[in-house]
Amino acid sequence: DKDGDTLWTKALGDGSELYLTGVQLDEAADSIVVCGGGWNESNSSIDGFVAKFDLDGNSGWQNYYGTEYEDYFNDINHFGNFYACGGATGIADPDNHDMWLVKLNHESGAVVWEETNSSESTDQDVINAVEIKSSGAEEVYYAAGTKSYDFSLTDGESEFYFAKRDPDGVFLKEKIYGGPGMDAAHSIIYTYNLGTAIVGDIKEYSTGGSNVLYVKINVSWNFPSIEFDLIYQNITNGLEEIVPGVSLIVYPNPATESFSVQTSKEIEEVQLIDLLGKTVAVYSGSEQTYPIHEQEAGLYIVKVLIEERYYSQLLEVK
Repeated sequence: DKDGDTLWTKALGDGSELYLTGVQLDEAADSIVVCGGGWNESNSSIDGFVAKFDLDGNSGWQNYYGTEYEDYFNDINHFGNFYACGGATGIADPDNHDMWLVKLNHESGAVVWEETNSSESTDQDVINAVEIKSSGAEEVYYAAGTKSYDFSLTDGESEFYFAKRDPDGVFLKEKIYGGPGMDAAHSIIYTYNLGTAIVGDIKEYSTGGSNVLYVKINVSWNFPSIEFDLIYQNITNGLEEIVPGVSLIVYPNPATESFSVQTSKEIEEVQLIDLLGKTVAVYSGSEQTYPIHEQEAGLYIVKVLIEERYYSQLLEVK
C-alpha cells in the first residue's frame, strides 16, 4: 500500500527456472501484468514469459512465447487493448540474439504481431525498455543495446539504440549513438509535451568509466548531434572524491556559522548543495570563509571547482 506495507505476495513457477523483469498496471482492466523469462517444457528452452493478475493477486492467464532457442522479455507496457513486450529472441548461435518486440492482446495474451531488429551481423541485440505513445496515433517506442550497427561492427561492443514502430509493427524510425566501448539505452518514456526521453550509458564521451547519456527529442523525432549538441553536466556523487594530485579539506566539520576550504590548487568557485540536489549557495573562490548561518542543520555537499573540474566533500551543518 502507500505506506509500504505488504498487501499480498504471489509466487510463480513449478520449480523450473523463472524470472521476472518488468511489471505494468493495466488500469483499464484493473489488472497487473508482469514479464520475464522461464523454462518452457514444450520448447525445451528458455522462452519469454507474461502473466496477468487482478489487483488482489488472483491469476488471470500466463503464457510462454518464443522459439527453440533462448528468448526473454525485459520490459512490458500497456495502452488501450494491447501490451507491448520487449527483449531478445535467440537464433541458432546460442551466444547471439536479435531485438524482439511483441504485441499481445490484453484479454487473452494472444500474439498480434512480433518483429525483430537485426542485420546481416549475428550479434547480441537486446531491447531493455518499451514505451507506448498514449495520445494521437499509437506508436511503440523501445530502447536497446545493439552490436549489429555502426561502431559495434569495429570493436564488438554494443551501441546506444532506440527506435519506434506503428501499432501494426511497421518500422518507423531509429537512431544509434556511440563509439568505442560499450554503450546502451536502458529506459525510454513518452513526455507530456509529445516528445521522447531516453537514458542510458555511453563510453565514448567519458573520462574513464561510462557516463550517463540522456537524450530528449521532439515530437517529430529530429535527432540531436552527439558531436555538436552534447552538453556535459558535472554531477557530484555526494561523497569524498579521491583525485590524484588534488588534496581537499573542508573545515571545521561539523560547522555552525561558516566553513573554509583548504587545497593545493586555486579555487574558482564553491557550491553548497543539499541532499535533494538543490544548490543553496554559490561562493566566489576568492572568499576566505563561506557563511552557512542561514542554512538549516543537516548534511550538505561542498562542491569545489578547480581547474575546470569539480571535487566534493560532505559537510555537516549544526
